Amino acid sequence: MLFRKGQAHDYIGQYDSVQAHTDQPATFDDALAQAHGALLAGRVHLRRRAYDYAVTAFETALEKYEAARGLTGQAMALDNLGIVHRRQDDLATALAFYERALAIKEKLEDERGMATALNSL
Repeated sequence: MLFRKGQAHDYIGQYDSVQAHTDQPATFDDALAQAHGALLAGRVHLRRRAYDYAVTAFETALEKYEAARGLTGQAMALDNLGIVHRRQDDLATALAFYERALAIKEKLEDERGMATALNSL
């Protein structure tokens, strides 16, 4: 629920409100809640062009999603890491993240996700 509220604030550009919602899941024992919070925090940092913070948040999200075996979340974190590196003109690293995300989407047979990933390549 906190993740969804944070997402709503993110979509309308209320980044300070997003940050308030992303800080709360860190106190939860649930790895998925922590992963969602880290992913959302990464998106806020990405939009603010705070790329170092975004990378840290997306890497944290990826670790949490891996621990929880959340493949869809892993793909989202990898996609976002690709975006950060592409914006920093580190195209080789971006490509590596996009390819990892694509592999997961293929495993999940997520056709829409595969199309999006292929478009990013």
